[in-house]
Amino acid sequence: MDSKISDITRKVAELEQSNKTLESEAKALTSTPTTEEADKQLAQLTEELDILQKKLEGLSSGTVKVTAADKEKATNTRTKLVREWRKRKRMANDIIDAILEGYPKSKKQLMVSASGYSCAASLSLSLGRSRHRNRRTAQRPSTRGVTGASPGQPSSTGTAHLTQPS
Repeated sequence: MDSKISDITRKVAELEQSNKTLESEAKALTSTPTTEEADKQLAQLTEELDILQKKLEGLSSGTVKVTAADKEKATNTRTKLVREWRKRKRMANDIIDAILEGYPKSKKQLMVSASGYSCAASLSLSLGRSRHRNRRTAQRPSTRGVTGASPGQPSSTGTAHLTQPS
């Protein structure tokens, strides 16, 4: 009786193993696309390849065609980014000008001492013509003739004079 049980157990183990093998084969077969699906994918990829080859021929011939919509989009994006850059530059210059009120050295020397790099103006960095050429001198309040304005004390303009660190 024990021999029958061991024979049956062995047969069950063999059948389970063959069942696992057949299940894995069935899963592999069901995961692959059918002939119709493969034909559709092939047709789609062929169309995409033709489009890309035409695009490549156009680019390799040296004539790059940019649509009006793409050009307009790029121009608008650049305009927007330049506007933001100018705003940030203006804010930074306003802050620097406030610091320069009580600073005994020039703007260039302040920038070099603060960051170790020269300022953008000395690098002649610009993104086109600036509409604010004399902005710094026009907005910078004069502290000459202001009574009671000494380093570390607020001036009549409401800004503090900064002293040079020792």
